[in-house]
Amino acid sequence: MTSTRPLRYGIIDGFECERAREMGIGVINLDGGVRSSIPGITISNVYVHNTGFGAYQVLGPVAGTDPGGYPNQVVIRDDSWSPNGGSIIYSTIRWVGGHNCLQIHGDTGAKLLLGNTVGPGCPHSGGIDTKGAGTSVQPVVIQQNNITCGCSANPSLCAPRQSGLYNENTNNPEEGQTIINNRVTDCPVGAQSWSGQGGSFMCKYAGGCNVAQTFSGNVFQSNTAAPGSNAGLIFGGFDSTNSHLTATVDSTNQINPSLKVFGGNITIH
Repeated sequence: MTSTRPLRYGIIDGFECERAREMGIGVINLDGGVRSSIPGITISNVYVHNTGFGAYQVLGPVAGTDPGGYPNQVVIRDDSWSPNGGSIIYSTIRWVGGHNCLQIHGDTGAKLLLGNTVGPGCPHSGGIDTKGAGTSVQPVVIQQNNITCGCSANPSLCAPRQSGLYNENTNNPEEGQTIINNRVTDCPVGAQSWSGQGGSFMCKYAGGCNVAQTFSGNVFQSNTAAPGSNAGLIFGGFDSTNSHLTATVDSTNQINPSLKVFGGNITIH
């Protein structure tokens, strides 16, 4: 769905989108100088399938392609990295091409990612990507999403280090996320998170781009036969020290086969 008109305090509800060449449904601010220009957006109860590169010309199961660029299939994106209060709820995205299936990008005031069914057929990340979403004072809630990559049935759907839940923070000084009762299965990696190192190309803030996450009641089931370094949950990535990431993982989480930690302040109990 494409429109050049500004969308503010709107609800996109109940649409089915198929055979769109590049993207499915999204609200995007590409102007990094205009802050909070897409406030109050909720995308709910949409069904997006067979959209994006390599997937839009057929209906049904397909392995789409990621030719580069940033065409996400269901997305709220603010390139000014400012608070908008966006939510994506109760939606289904599968059998797509392009970048990510479901994405919140740069909305530091993002509210809720709830009850979404994502995959199989997400060529870049395995499912949900949250870049810079939420703050430590008002964390975005990521809850009761069901994500599957489909590695077992079709290994071509999975790439090394592909994650069901993926988070990186390169431009939010204080990112915060509460991750509750999600289920990720049949992906190379269940979930992965990393922070941006201060004063580098990964973060313009001298104090770093900090990440604070809490995990409770999640199931992260990695496919150990998938390519790459597999784990149920990984902290660390491009910033190998991970010095700006704090996470709490309680005993209600099911993490299989393992949790891998590369630096950071990770509390497991």
